[in-house]
Amino acid sequence: MSDFYTGDKLNDLIEDVFLRAKKEIIIVSPYIKLDDQYKKVLDKATEDHDVHLKLLIGKNEDNIYRSISKEDLDYFKSHSNISILYEPNLHAKCYMNYNEAVITSMNLYDFSANNNVEAGVHLKKVMIGNSNSFIDCYNSFDKIIEEAHCIFIQRPVFKKKLFGLAKDFHGTKTLHDITDDFNISDFSYQKVSINSFQDPVVINTQETKTTLERRRKKPERKSSISNSVNNLNNIKEETQEFGYCIRTREKIPYNPAQPLSRDAYYEWVEWKNMDYSENYCHKTGRNSNYQTSMRKPILNSDYENENIWGAVWG
Repeated sequence: MSDFYTGDKLNDLIEDVFLRAKKEIIIVSPYIKLDDQYKKVLDKATEDHDVHLKLLIGKNEDNIYRSISKEDLDYFKSHSNISILYEPNLHAKCYMNYNEAVITSMNLYDFSANNNVEAGVHLKKVMIGNSNSFIDCYNSFDKIIEEAHCIFIQRPVFKKKLFGLAKDFHGTKTLHDITDDFNISDFSYQKVSINSFQDPVVINTQETKTTLERRRKKPERKSSISNSVNNLNNIKEETQEFGYCIRTREKIPYNPAQPLSRDAYYEWVEWKNMDYSENYCHKTGRNSNYQTSMRKPILNSDYENENIWGAVWG
C-alpha cells in the first residue's frame, strides 16, 4: 500500500513516522541539518530508551562534517540508543519505523524542507500476506546498514529486576566512537559492522527463576556415549535460558512456543497470522530474512507451533 505526498504534508508525514515508532527509527539521508522542530519530534519519539535510532549518512568520505554539522552530530550522540553509520555511495533518502517508510527526494535538511519542491511515497506494512513494497524497502536498507561503516554506537544500560520481568534505565554506554578521526583512506582504518555490537546492555541484579531451578535439578546420568551424542540437540534446547523476539530481537526467555516479546505479541494477536513473516530467529537472534514466523520461530528447524490464537503472553 502506498500514497504520494509533497509540500507540508510530506514534512508532517515524516514527523508522524518518527512519532509512531515503537522499536526503531531509521534515517537515511546523505546530508543532515536539523531544525528545532525535527529535534523536538525526535526527542519525543525516543523518550523510550528501547527505541533504536539508526542514522545513515553518506558522501564526503574525506570529511563527514560536510554531510552533518558537529552540532547535529553531537545532538544525535546524546541519544541513549543510537547507531550512526556511513555509506560512501549513498544517494537515497528514506525515513522508516518498523511498520512504515517514506521514500523521498528530500534530505533531512532544513533548507530542503522549507525551500525545495520535494516529493515522496509512503509505504505501509501489510499485515495480511507476506509480499509488499514496504518489506522490500525495509529489507534492502537493513542490508545496506549492516554493510555500512560504523562511526558511533551507543546503547542504554538497564538493570533487570523481578526475575527479569521488569527493568530500570541505568544510563548509557558508548561502545564505539571514531567521529573525530574517521578516515576511510587511512591505511590503518578497519571497517566495523553494526552487527559487532550488542543490543541494549542488561545488568542482571537477581538470579532468574530458570537459573535457580537448574541449580536444584539433579543431572541425569547418561547410559552411554552414544545416547549422549544422540540427545545433544535436546540437551541444548533444554538448557538454553534466553532467546530472542522474532519481531524485534529483544532478549526474552527461550520458549519456541512463545517467541515474541510482550509488546510484539499484542501487536501480533490483533491479526493472528501464524505464517506472517518475522525478522529474527528465536534461538540465535540471527536475521532470518523473513524466513521465521509464529508457526516456525527457529531458523532451519523442523519445529512448528500449532495455531495458538488463544494463547496469553506470560
